[in-house]
Amino acid sequence: MKILLFTYREIKWILSAYDVLHKKYWGEPYTLIAEEDYLGSGDFIKPPFAGDSIHGGSYHEVMRWTLNEIQDEFVLIMCADYLLYTPVKKYVIEQIIEYMTENPTVLRAQIGNNSGIIQRATKTDEYKDITILEHNFLPTSLTPGLWNKKLLVDLMSKMSGSHTAWDMELRGRDIYPNTGYRSLGVTPEPMQYINALRGRNNNSIVITQDVYNEVKEFIPDNVVLPDGITR
Repeated sequence: MKILLFTYREIKWILSAYDVLHKKYWGEPYTLIAEEDYLGSGDFIKPPFAGDSIHGGSYHEVMRWTLNEIQDEFVLIMCADYLLYTPVKKYVIEQIIEYMTENPTVLRAQIGNNSGIIQRATKTDEYKDITILEHNFLPTSLTPGLWNKKLLVDLMSKMSGSHTAWDMELRGRDIYPNTGYRSLGVTPEPMQYINALRGRNNNSIVITQDVYNEVKEFIPDNVVLPDGITR
């Protein structure tokens, strides 16, 4: 399994914050897909799009190109403003991969912040130390997910012309019900994260005091903090 960290905006400081928390709470290597290697550590992929810029190609194109470049059967897709704040339960991720291997129509498994998935679950399946939650909800790009790479590439091939992550989100949900693929949640949740960036220009942040204290050196002074957070 490869962990893919997509950055489709130039926000260097959030990458540094993500890296600190990823190392503390997860510790597994990840591959950064960006315009440049902001962190100078680990694996790095720069897609060859017009102007040498991810902004020169759509998020959809960047993701599909990246998936075709790697060999792993499963990929775990993250974005840089998913700030972890508790240790990742690695055994849960390992068991999800086992389940997906045994059930090849499973396209995606939600891996964090599952409350909405639990509410939508239509049936469950006890598997070793985890509970699989079956549902018909497919957030295709904007929340962390563990994906069957082959099925994801197939889904994306049905969405040619999508230009943004949001387009992919909307069109993926429209197309997914007719594929015969399955989408899952799981308990216990393998990770907890804060979806941090807000605002049209990403000039505000949702964060707790504890997480802020860990990454405050990276957060610019002009970023608006939630009420109650002490700089």
